[in-house]
Amino acid sequence: TQGNKHCHIILRGGGDGPNYEEKYVSSYVAQLQKSGVNPRLMIDCSHGNSSKDFRKQPIVSDNIAHQLSATETGKYIAGVMIESNLVEGNQSIPKDNDLSKLVYGKSVTDACVNWEDTVKMLDNLREGVRNRRRRAACESAADFEAKFRVLLTKLDAVENEETWQQIDDALKGLVSLVKAGATKFETFVPTMKPA
Repeated sequence: TQGNKHCHIILRGGGDGPNYEEKYVSSYVAQLQKSGVNPRLMIDCSHGNSSKDFRKQPIVSDNIAHQLSATETGKYIAGVMIESNLVEGNQSIPKDNDLSKLVYGKSVTDACVNWEDTVKMLDNLREGVRNRRRRAACESAADFEAKFRVLLTKLDAVENEETWQQIDDALKGLVSLVKAGATKFETFVPTMKPA
């Protein structure tokens, strides 16, 4: 088949340790771009990235929120995975199968963060996304024109397998500029016409 352009990889950590930090995200994004596939990825706050300690998931999500807020890798993070439940930790199903012994809202598989910590993590991630959107926003006509010139160099590339992702990213960047309010500037239409 031609593959599914909507697939993405999930960084879960592994035998070499966690892989959620900016340097890993940047490396994987470069590999994905070189292969001409979707460079967006998801980061798992649990499993190898938390060294299988559910209490470390907030540390991972804080790092992701920082990337979303302040780094170039933030634009490639499409989502996160959090192992969450109402009650923290986990429990085993009783050997006698008496399910009345189970704590309601506590995992019977992997250990989870509790609901209160989940809300804090999600609030922090939401703020990271808001900051990412603010960074993409156009503050002035000159700001829009500068951002558009950068995108235009990517859009001017000869279309082939090696530049296709670059052109696609530039078009998405243009859509982001429009969503961020670029159309409010008088220079928007004249700037776009030559393109």
